[in-house]
Amino acid sequence: MPEVKAYLDAVAFAEARSRERESIVNASLASAVEAHFGDSHRTRRTRGDALFHQPADEPPVGVSVGRGGEAAAARIEAFRDATTPRPRASIPH
Repeated sequence: MPEVKAYLDAVAFAEARSRERESIVNASLASAVEAHFGDSHRTRRTRGDALFHQPADEPPVGVSVGRGGEAAAARIEAFRDATTPRPRASIPH
């Protein structure tokens, strides 16, 4: 998607020019779009903290549930079968 590419280019541009104050929000969104999820740190500002990024799906899984919900359910089931869940942890708040 050209819009996503443009957004990621803009984030990279801003990060390169603001090394002392990178945007944690933009870094988190870009990480999700790039499928870096879990405790992934794109910026030094978040290192040392536990992060809980969710991957951004293209298109989002929830969009598929209305029509073709079976396909979305199959994707989710295939993902669950192919992964080993990590132990549950409390989300800090």
